[in-house]
Amino acid sequence: METGANVPLYGPYSKKYLGLSKIVPRAQAPGARFDLVVHPTCVNGAVPVPNTTFPCGYHPWQAAPDGSFYSYRCELLPKDRLYASITFFRLDENAWGVRTRFHNRTELPRNCMLNYFCALEYPAARRTLPVLPEGAVRWHALDYASYTYAQPRPWDGLAPDALQKGEFRDEAFTDGHGLGDRVPHAHMPRLAGLRPFGAQAGDAVGYRVAVPGFEDAALTVRYRTVPPQGGHGERGASAEPVVFDTAFGPLSFPPSGAPAFVSFPLGAVPPGELALTLTARGTGGAGVELDFFAVTARARAAAVGVCTQEPDARPVLERERDGQYRLRYAGVDEAFCVRVYGERRRERLLETGSLEDALISRLSNPDHTFDDVLNPFSGSFRRKHSDPGWYQNLLVSGLFLQPGACHTEYAVLSATPRTDTPQALEQVFRAGKRRAKLPAFNPAGRRYRLSVRCLRAAALTNVVYPLYRRGEMVAHYTPGKRWDSFYTWDSGFIGLGLAQADAELGRRVLEQYLSGPENSDFAFVHHGSLVPVQFYLYQDLLARAQDKAGLLRLYPAMRRYYEFLAGRGEGSTTARFASGLLTNYDYFYNASGMDDYAAQVLMHAKGLSGRAAPVLFTAHVIRAAKILRQSARRLGLVQDEERCGRDIERLSAALQCAWDGECGYFSYVLHDDEGRPQGFLRTDAGENANKGLDGVYPLVAGACTARQQSTALAHLKSTKELFSPVGLTAVDMSAAYYRDDGYWNGAVWFSHQWFFWKTMLDLGEGAFAWDIARTALEAWKREVDDSYDTFEMINIATGRGGWFHQFGGLSCPVYLWACAYFQPGTVNCGFDVWLERASFTKNCTACTLELSTRDCARDALVLAALCPGTRVRAVLGGTVLPCTERAPGAWEVTVPHGLKNAVVELRPE
Repeated sequence: METGANVPLYGPYSKKYLGLSKIVPRAQAPGARFDLVVHPTCVNGAVPVPNTTFPCGYHPWQAAPDGSFYSYRCELLPKDRLYASITFFRLDENAWGVRTRFHNRTELPRNCMLNYFCALEYPAARRTLPVLPEGAVRWHALDYASYTYAQPRPWDGLAPDALQKGEFRDEAFTDGHGLGDRVPHAHMPRLAGLRPFGAQAGDAVGYRVAVPGFEDAALTVRYRTVPPQGGHGERGASAEPVVFDTAFGPLSFPPSGAPAFVSFPLGAVPPGELALTLTARGTGGAGVELDFFAVTARARAAAVGVCTQEPDARPVLERERDGQYRLRYAGVDEAFCVRVYGERRRERLLETGSLEDALISRLSNPDHTFDDVLNPFSGSFRRKHSDPGWYQNLLVSGLFLQPGACHTEYAVLSATPRTDTPQALEQVFRAGKRRAKLPAFNPAGRRYRLSVRCLRAAALTNVVYPLYRRGEMVAHYTPGKRWDSFYTWDSGFIGLGLAQADAELGRRVLEQYLSGPENSDFAFVHHGSLVPVQFYLYQDLLARAQDKAGLLRLYPAMRRYYEFLAGRGEGSTTARFASGLLTNYDYFYNASGMDDYAAQVLMHAKGLSGRAAPVLFTAHVIRAAKILRQSARRLGLVQDEERCGRDIERLSAALQCAWDGECGYFSYVLHDDEGRPQGFLRTDAGENANKGLDGVYPLVAGACTARQQSTALAHLKSTKELFSPVGLTAVDMSAAYYRDDGYWNGAVWFSHQWFFWKTMLDLGEGAFAWDIARTALEAWKREVDDSYDTFEMINIATGRGGWFHQFGGLSCPVYLWACAYFQPGTVNCGFDVWLERASFTKNCTACTLELSTRDCARDALVLAALCPGTRVRAVLGGTVLPCTERAPGAWEVTVPHGLKNAVVELRPE
């Protein structure tokens, strides 16, 4: 199974600054990356360097789905007055071009310059490495054959962050990894009794290691002890030793808050396999974290140690003719060739890993007297050195622009020197720009092209390297470069957005979050809110695929994912309530992704997370079961199909105990110590705390009675409750706990709206589906047209975007809606429809849809985007189906429910 590591060597992978990166497979440490940062500026100006983590005037502008072309706009002066378009484009597999075009739309001449910053980046500033005497046999603590806790953890089968069970990351441990229990669980009071590894009798770890044989051996272990409240990497020594029993006698680890060594005599060890199992006696409090083990001759045990290595990232610069530079680094067997085409070029060297340490007024002045760019002008300020590292600065100056003029500069990053002419580079640039062009929208949708193009560019360029995934360094599409981690629910939406651009990208994102049968550490990749958007991505990819065989091969991994969600797999605790409702709070503080959702905030404030079941998680598991059932049926897996059906019935019935008929919302249900439902979560004033999107989520699952469905729809459509001027709000605006300045509470996000939009197609609510999509498109257009930023959300009070400014992730539904209504050749169904195949005529004036509606409870809508201008008739066999043109070219077809195999044709009248 692919993990997503198979990206091109070159791309926008930096986590620090926007630019072009090259993955370096062989260096002083795994995960190395060479960065080329491009910084256009005005001479004596104050244009920031392109930091990826906060706004600095750079905007993702355009990107090709195949990764061969992407561009940014840099504002040198506010909003289109003086700006630079920075483009990176592939020349071949070992060379990329860089094109920077300055535009002066002011009434005054401008003096500009261009900085290129080159750096070799490592994941960590230092590494801890073992030092061993001759003949030693060493193994890492993570190389275990077995690892168990006497008291099972909810995450025994779902190690977070794509780590091995028991693995944590810490630079103080060799290679940055150790073995222990650092999974955060402070949000869950019911788990407060968990103790660190080794604190409870019966905690055990076992190894099987080949050894050459020793006459008199010793076992040396690097470790540290952790206090009773350990498990989160706290420092400070425990008050007592941690003792394990082994076949060689007891192993006692003295208290030590920092990593330390302890040696134990083994006696004669014959050649062959050494079996070593450590079983804790149990201290009741203190535990241990393990680094590595080494077996040596007893006389040499004291020679076992560690050293620290700081990768040498200082460049050796070789100057060649015609602006060609070659950069070499210690421990790297390749050179990095950078050719700069500007006539006035110079070099500067920065001893820092943070470009913000440099004074911006020095970076924007090419004179040699300003070359020490870290030097403050006044003794009132100190010289900064925030991070270790080096930047080689290649600068081009003397770029004078008259009013209305443009100027273009080129550069090339390659493995070997290049002789490309500017004319040749321009030709490749123009070809790449055509590949990056957004597919044509119908005239009615063209007003959204800029805002949608910027969003697509952000999603396609928000990819970072490296991220650590179970022993390997991988590239990863992230919600935004501020987040240097996996994100389960965000990545589902990233996959949906990327699949709209290129289905293969969506598949890669999905596979990176799934686990193969060889992986016993995690059923799927989990980080953050456990909202299983991967099932919706899987369904979307299946609907897009004309040949579904490859995707159906992922069914076993999806089933494994589902079994964990349903509470049946690998130690899952989601089904621990007798009510039948599911909960995901053992795994993260945030059940729905809505961080400050009012019910969740109240629940945590009252310490009720161990007793509460949110609605949304059970609803999503029902929908996941329905999606899995469709695939099982397609594969002929009758038992799986029937099992999913039983789950759907059982969980749908359980949701009924969450219905509060007084307010018309489903509720957070509280349980007693035996897991029996005890009542609803209410505010101190008695108001149901779940008046919001969580409270209407059974609509998405298709688990409502007729009365519940009509009530939930009324809430969603009400402009006084959930439908704000900029879209569906997370929290009911009429609730006493609604805020106007929250992160989710008082804001509109696009992710959960997408689920309700798809549900409206299942319910035949085409007009409301259009209201959701159109309102979102307008709100997004208004913000992006003004700021060029692709924010996380829209504040209801102002209608303006907020939080991270180059977000893709959960904002991708905006792109999906624009394509659904305005990009000819696009088909969308609700969740209950199985789309087997869709084919369009070349000019997209007609299409044929092969589908099944056997799972639909009522007639469903299918939305097909065609070229506008002609009336369309929808035909099923000899029957004409109801058909509505919701927007010019966007046709909604009402398809009867209960059809196993239907062929619907849309053709001009």
